[in-house]
This record gives sequence, C-alpha cells and structure tokens, in this order.
Amino acid sequence: MTEKLGTTLTKISRFSNGRRLLVLNALLGVATELGIVDLATAIEEARDNERATRKLERMWRLVRKKQSKGRGKAREIDIQLDRIISAMFGALSSRLAALDPSSELAGKIRALIDTYYPEGVAGITEAEYDDALAIIEEMNEDFATYSEEQLKELSIEYHVAELARLAPLFQVELNKTGGGFRFKTLYEARLEGHERLCELIGGILFFTRDRNNAAHVANRAALLAPILAADERVKARRKRKNGPDVEVDPNTGEELLDDDELVDEEGIDQDLDDAAENV
Repeated sequence: MTEKLGTTLTKISRFSNGRRLLVLNALLGVATELGIVDLATAIEEARDNERATRKLERMWRLVRKKQSKGRGKAREIDIQLDRIISAMFGALSSRLAALDPSSELAGKIRALIDTYYPEGVAGITEAEYDDALAIIEEMNEDFATYSEEQLKELSIEYHVAELARLAPLFQVELNKTGGGFRFKTLYEARLEGHERLCELIGGILFFTRDRNNAAHVANRAALLAPILAADERVKARRKRKNGPDVEVDPNTGEELLDDDELVDEEGIDQDLDDAAENV
C-alpha cells in the first residue's frame, strides 16, 4: 500500500506552489469562518509547508539559470525519452485511426492525446528538463493504474515500460546540479505539497459527511470551491498547452513568467535570494 494515499485516491491536478498557496489561503478563510478548527489547523500546516517550498522554488530558478542543459547524462536520457514520447504519440494516433470514432476505445485514446499531447510531442520534448520530468511522472502515475491488457489494447505497453524505467534515471541526473542544491529536494517537496492538499480534500469530505444535512452540503460546496476552481483552470490551460502548472502570484493568482520573481504573502525574501545567488 502506498504511503501517498491522498494522491492515490484523489484525482486532482497538480498545482504549482503559488497556486496551492492561493488555494490554501482561500480554504483557510472558509474553514475559519465555518469554525471547523481541526480542518483550519491542518490547512495552516499545509500552508507552512508550501511557504517552505516557495523558498526552494526560488532557489531552483536561480540554480537553473546557471546550468547547462547538457549537464551529466541528462541530455542522453532526454533524447531517449523524447524518442519514447514521440513513438507513443505515433502508436496512439495509429491505433485511433484504425478505430470507429464513436467507439469507447477511440474515446479513451482521444482523451489521452488531449491530456498529454495537446500540442503534439513538442509540448514535452521541447520542455525544460524538470518540466518534462514532471509531465512524465504524471503519465507514469496514470499508466500505473492500467492493466497489462489495457496497455496492449492501446498498443503502448512497451512505451509505458520504458517511461517507467527511464524517469528515475533522469531524476538522478537532474540531482547533479552542483553547488549543494539538489533537484530531488524540491521534487519531493512538490509531491508532499500535492499529497497534503489531497489529504485536506479527504478532511473536507469527512467534516461535511452528512449529505442529508443542508449545512454540511453547503459547507462542503464552499470548502471545495477554491480547489475545484483552480483545478478547472489548470485543466483548461493544459488543453491549450501541455506541461506542469505555471507559477502564479499567491495573492492574486496572476500567472508568472519564468523570469518573474516568486513573491509570497510577505513579499520577496531578499536575504534568501542573496544566499541563493551563491548556490
């Protein structure tokens, strides 16, 4: 049994750190107003974790600017992954072309292509290394729920096995950043943030579990609203452009560019940025 039960049982998009902060702050306001003390405490703990992750995100941006994209064996593995990603897209497209468009299988294949290939293969193969890894890890999580028979039906059993084999090797190479900062530290913090949000969803469902109680029904809707709104925004964006969720201003939700500074609720932590310049 996996330790990440929230992630396993909750099908919610992975939000960027800033978007999770935005959601958690909204969620905390609702939980506090409703007087659900235990839930509010759990939200505050999740927010503290996200604030710590924010510092890692800021440091990683500075480190990544100094890195060569060809470092270590990452480039070699990236080329292999690009080939597998491209071959999988070709296999899915060929399988779809041979099917009745109205069939259930055709619908499943279109859904996979819409989810992971809205821009064709370029959305993954031209992404930054860590962004590509994030996309591939999501694919691996999804395909881990498929049976061998389902993968054979889709004609992608080989591709899925190769993605599962290469992703951990790719992550090892990304950890070799030098200067004392390891991508693995940030990667694990991102996963922890997603898990905590998923666990909070479980908490919301528990504290509003009486579906025959009008107050519970209303409270559940109010608590889930900021999460579902963010999820819809991420899903809509992904239909236009594949890739992990973009960073946002945690105060306004405004999407940030790669070169924008990562502000938090208290403003820029200048001391940390100065220290990160030496990483």
